Amino acid sequence: MNLLLVDDDVPVLQDLQQKLNWHALGFERVFTAQSAFEATRLLGQLPVHIVVCDIEMPGRNGLDFLAELHMEHPELPCIVLTSYARFEYAQKAVQIGIVEYLLKPVDASAFEAAVRKAINLYEQHTQANAERRYSQYWLDEQRNASEYFWLKTASSSTAGLHGLSEKLGYTPDTLFIPVIIEALTSVSLSGWDASMLEYAVKNICYEFLENEYLFPHCVVQFANRRWLAIISVTQGPATDSAPLDERLAELCLVAQDTIQLNICCGVGIASPYTQMQETIQDVLTLLNDRIDRAGCVLHTGDIRPTAAYQTPEISFWETLLCAGDGPTLVRQIEQHLREHAAVLTQAAMLSFRQDIAQMVYTYLKQQQIHAHRLFGDKESNRLYLAAPCSIEDMLAYCRLLVTRSIEYTNFFESKASVVDTVRSYLDVHFSENLQRSDLAGIVYVSPDYLSRLFKKETGRSLMQYITNKRIEAACRLLSESSLPINAVAMQVGFQSFAYFSKVFREAKGITPITWRKKHQIK
Repeated sequence: MNLLLVDDDVPVLQDLQQKLNWHALGFERVFTAQSAFEATRLLGQLPVHIVVCDIEMPGRNGLDFLAELHMEHPELPCIVLTSYARFEYAQKAVQIGIVEYLLKPVDASAFEAAVRKAINLYEQHTQANAERRYSQYWLDEQRNASEYFWLKTASSSTAGLHGLSEKLGYTPDTLFIPVIIEALTSVSLSGWDASMLEYAVKNICYEFLENEYLFPHCVVQFANRRWLAIISVTQGPATDSAPLDERLAELCLVAQDTIQLNICCGVGIASPYTQMQETIQDVLTLLNDRIDRAGCVLHTGDIRPTAAYQTPEISFWETLLCAGDGPTLVRQIEQHLREHAAVLTQAAMLSFRQDIAQMVYTYLKQQQIHAHRLFGDKESNRLYLAAPCSIEDMLAYCRLLVTRSIEYTNFFESKASVVDTVRSYLDVHFSENLQRSDLAGIVYVSPDYLSRLFKKETGRSLMQYITNKRIEAACRLLSESSLPINAVAMQVGFQSFAYFSKVFREAKGITPITWRKKHQIK
């Protein structure tokens, strides 16, 4: 431990230093300061565990200094010294948690007693802080172990987890309620980074799933857009789901209000951990069988409507697609899904996705268009996989199919060819950082197909065409402007002056400098 003595009177400081056997009291160093300003500087540079400070000092009152010190370091024990027994001094000393209030001249025994009191207080604070840190460490470790246990349980089985279950205090008689929280909005649509979303959902779950007898034992993401919350029942009847339902309903509202995420909750029956895998599968089946679940709290015992899902009459939709009326077609699809939401299952949604895709692919085949050129990108694949999850996801997929198919058809029915369209685009955008995929997207073809077609019709590759456009533009700038040559290179799309000079010389047989000397307009 280290101690700091603060007093503007040098003889007093020397007397305090010599008054006690500091080493015997457990102090390694005793620092001194002659003002509150110097004391503040030392406290910012040195480890100090106890402060002894005079009140009456020039510049800044000792009590004001200690009051500020108490705000920043409330657990730092402080002793005050004063030559005057004034009530307001004593009152303020009590308010800021001063350990002892001593009158000058300080008696050695009283001073030692005050210092020992401060030492005891410091040791108590240290022990309490250590216990808090250990407690937090154990809580963190326990939470990590718990998340691992339940993640393995949800994804495989409890085999091999017996030792961990004992460490966590689980017994075959301990009952848990599994709750699956599912986000019904794609992460990309919600505007959240995946890791940020996981953090936000877990925090909300821990905050809102706890009440007087429910405890969120664990919240872990175990699948895309799905989190598993394990609720332990600490008291009260395990079969009483009303408090949990209230919390889950509130959770759905909070998720929508705070992170703009539509969620639903599936609740399983209270079960021991040895049966939890089967219970979790029951909840997953429940969620997969309910498409109209946004904002809902569902239980595995809920009864489904008896009405059966009827497949749509596709012929009218085909007419709209052939007529190029995409907006009406998408509205018709949405109306159908909303009307049948109550009886839609994931199996029905898979069948619906197949019907819609088949309709679009047949239409494209009639137009002699290869569907893979339109829907072979990552975004198409993402929407395809997400489509059966919810009505919103299915609509996003259908909108992509319909809109892109009609735009593609209209493009090929126009007078402009693929190559002409790309060339017109490059004539304007040649200086930009262009990728083959960007150009292919403009004309709705694959990058490889565009490269082959462009080379066949122009005799040059895309890169050769772009480079030629850039060199032509550079020649004009070199002739007509006084821009530095490196600025010319950057302006026409070259990121390196050296590479620009190399390409220019290969194209024109001379350097850019020589070209400017020969062709610059006076």
